[in-house]
Parts: sequence; structure tokens; C-alpha cells
Amino acid sequence: MLPIRVLVTGAGAPGFLGTQKSLVFNYDHRKVDIISTDMEDDAYGKHYSKGFYKIPPAIDDGYLDAIYKIYKKEKIDVMLPQNTMELEKLSFSNMNVCVSKNVGRVNNKYILYGEAKKLQLPLPKHIIITGKVVIKPVVGHGSKGLRIIEADKVSLVSEFIEGDEYTVDCYRDDSQFIAIPRKRDKIKNGISYKTTTENREDLIGYSKRLAEALDLKYAFGFQFIGDKLLECNPRVQGTMIASTYAGANLIYSAVKSAIGEEVPKLKAEWGMTTIRTSVCKPLL
Repeated sequence: MLPIRVLVTGAGAPGFLGTQKSLVFNYDHRKVDIISTDMEDDAYGKHYSKGFYKIPPAIDDGYLDAIYKIYKKEKIDVMLPQNTMELEKLSFSNMNVCVSKNVGRVNNKYILYGEAKKLQLPLPKHIIITGKVVIKPVVGHGSKGLRIIEADKVSLVSEFIEGDEYTVDCYRDDSQFIAIPRKRDKIKNGISYKTTTENREDLIGYSKRLAEALDLKYAFGFQFIGDKLLECNPRVQGTMIASTYAGANLIYSAVKSAIGEEVPKLKAEWGMTTIRTSVCKPLL
């Protein structure tokens, strides 16, 4: 097999090393050269890459030009973005990018919840607000219990839900779909530090129906509390390496699909626990 040159963004992100391992230690035993980027020059991922470039933030006007120059210079086969803010711009570019074309709709939680509602999927109770809103008891007097919330842009307000949190890692192409629910056993700063694959048929079914309705491709995922949908990540998720360890390398499979290669039937092992450890700069 010919080697693949992959441009991976977010070299300082917590999930970068998992992406790097999934690409380098792939089931084809294939050579994968990783060129990485980040807004910070000291991103740890540069030490795990064949090449590294500092780039402007995705919101900057010069972002896309900077990425395209790297793409051409390094003769990249496919780009694998890991930063949500980059996705919509990249989806409209003329580069080969591992991201769904309708990612703008998916990133909008109002649209996402609307699609989920059409499919009758479980959702938190929610409303959309803009500007100032007032919250007060239905029974009371004066201003006791009154709260004023100011939203500087259109915002989604939902009920507070308690329960077990789940991430569902997904892969989809024209011939197969796989969803791997993972219970988030231990969370720090929003990142899974301990996670266990679990055969939740309800979450697998919800994810499949929503992925098809949104026409999501490559590697992506959903977040749930209990059985209620919270959000969608239309990109590689931060701890998706857990699915690789469970026997389903969704990240490398997404790259194969993006370059037009057939992906073998994927299957995960249930009850597989992954624990995140600290990352140190390697000795050179």
C-alpha cells in the first residue's frame, strides 16, 4: 500500500495523541505521515508529527489561505480537522477534507434538536432565547427569586439533566455504519479520563437515525446523558482512541474512506475500559 500524508489540525488538543496513534498504528500496517498545525507554537503534538506549522485562528480571514499553502506544499492526501471552529470553512474548500459537507447545520444545536425532534428522539426540554430574559417563580411577590439572563446572541436554554454521561463514537460511509457508546466513567474539565464501551442498543439506534438524517460521514459522534441527546461532534472526538483500543479504528477508517478506499467491516469489543494518562514531550 502507498503511504498516506495526513494534515491534522489541533496539535495541542487533548485528543491529538489518540488520533496520532490511530493513524500510525493502523490495521493495514501502513505508513502514515502526519503533518500537524496549531495556533500555539509549543503544541505538544508537533513532537509526534513529521512536520508542524503554526497557523492563525479559524476565525481569521487568512486561516484558509494558510491551510491551503501547507496542504499544497506538503502534498497532503487528506486533511483531518479536530477543531470545531474550522469545520464549516474547510467543508467548502477545494481540499480533500475528512468532514461532512453539511457541517454548518450540524454545529447549530437548534437545527440539530429540530432534526432529533422530527425523529422523536429523547431530548432535554429546551427553548431558544435572544437578548434579555427574566426567570421568576410562578407564585411570589416583589422581586424575590427573580433572575435576569442576558444572551448576546441566539442561545439554547435547556433543563438540567443528571445521570450517566455517554459519548457515542460513529463511523459512516456508503456501505456501513457503526456506533460505539462509551460510558464516561471519569471526567475532568469536560474530557473523559476513564471510559468504557457499552452495548447500549438505544443509543446506537438513535445515533444511526440521526446520522442518516443529517447525512454525516467519516468519523463523528454524539453526546448523551442517560438516553437524552445533548450535542453532535461532526469530527474526530477527543477520546475516540478508546474505540481504536476496542478494535474499531474509526479514525484511520475515515481517512481510508476520504481517499476512496474500501473500509473493512468494523466491530468493537464491549466492556473495554480506556484510561487517559498525562502526555510528556518525548526525548529526542
